[in-house]
Amino acid sequence: MTVKIAIVVPEKFFTTPELYGGGIIRAYNVYVEQLSKIPFIKLYFYRYNPVSKALHLASLVRNLVNIIKDGIDAIVSPCEVDLSMFLALVLGIVSRKPLALVFNSVPLIGEVGCGLNSDEKEALKYIVNRRCYESKDGFVCIAKSLMKFLFICIILFLARFLRKKIMAIAITPHIGEELKKRGLNVANVYPGNGIDVIQHTIKTGKTGNKVYDACYCASPVHVEKGLIDVSYIWYLVVRKIPNAKLIIAGRIRDELSKNEIEKLIHKLGLSKNVLVQVSYESLPREKVIELLTCCKVFVYPTRKDVWPLVVGEALSVGTPVIAYALPDIEYAYGWHPAIKLVRIGDVIKFAEEVIKALQDVNTAATNALEDEFTKKRLSWKKVALLELKALIEVIKSPERANMFHNMI
Repeated sequence: MTVKIAIVVPEKFFTTPELYGGGIIRAYNVYVEQLSKIPFIKLYFYRYNPVSKALHLASLVRNLVNIIKDGIDAIVSPCEVDLSMFLALVLGIVSRKPLALVFNSVPLIGEVGCGLNSDEKEALKYIVNRRCYESKDGFVCIAKSLMKFLFICIILFLARFLRKKIMAIAITPHIGEELKKRGLNVANVYPGNGIDVIQHTIKTGKTGNKVYDACYCASPVHVEKGLIDVSYIWYLVVRKIPNAKLIIAGRIRDELSKNEIEKLIHKLGLSKNVLVQVSYESLPREKVIELLTCCKVFVYPTRKDVWPLVVGEALSVGTPVIAYALPDIEYAYGWHPAIKLVRIGDVIKFAEEVIKALQDVNTAATNALEDEFTKKRLSWKKVALLELKALIEVIKSPERANMFHNMI
């Protein structure tokens, strides 16, 4: 017996998943790289165009026809992107098929587990991007932000209304707790993210192969992801190690963001110590891995995140990590011997940990490489099987459940 699952994904899901952020990258690894290879699972990818609203209705009708034609058992929105969830909900309502929504964060609240207020009324204060106030079309920008807020509220209302037919899959307990408060049935998946099996061909534990003392990579690069923190941390590091080199890489939202980064670096007198490589496009994962293998330490003083893939990728190539002690980062990676977690906002302590790692980089790199069970503990295969277990529960088929248990 075959389990047929429909996955609602954006148009460029197969070619450039990194365009859509970590949730879609996760979905690609779970569904394309893993579940599609299981014999009794048949996946149908229903695509939509995230830009052209004119095509939404056409794709919705086409996908409804396909659900009936293909005999689908369940529908999945593989991440919390609002349009993906909305289309999956509509397809579920009309077709009366079981539905699973995967949450890498909570809509409106964002990355929970990092000290943020979990009240949707509070979220309304931050839904309007500050760029709106600086734009010539400020009123239009604010109106679009408020419409998006309303749209997400409608999605959450539909999810609550259909909770008997829906399983919410959360990648961390903190996300699960927030979703339960909103009346959803929740399945927690641990590990929530995986690590690609990467050969340590560049990383050897010797400093001779390293181009940079440290690297910072985020998508997008902005204040909440630690941009100001990493700049002041590096200012303190340079006072102790004058020639220390840092590279800042990742996606930016607009040209103003790039100018602000460069202005800050110049203000701190770090022009010779910091290389800025940012663009409007997200970095392909191969480029991220290449960057991580070329630095002695990965610094990630983000104030807002859940389960950052980049931290796991750094550890998987033997690069030690220093990050802020966000609850979800501690939950995901705190057990690893090569990660140092610092109290949020303590840039002095953070800089001290960086200096310590750079002064004894061979030991730090060895600690990262010695933990060989990391990739097994956080393998994408394990993540995919746990997610499949949750999907089987959504379908509520004893025969298929037995097939699954026999497989694992």
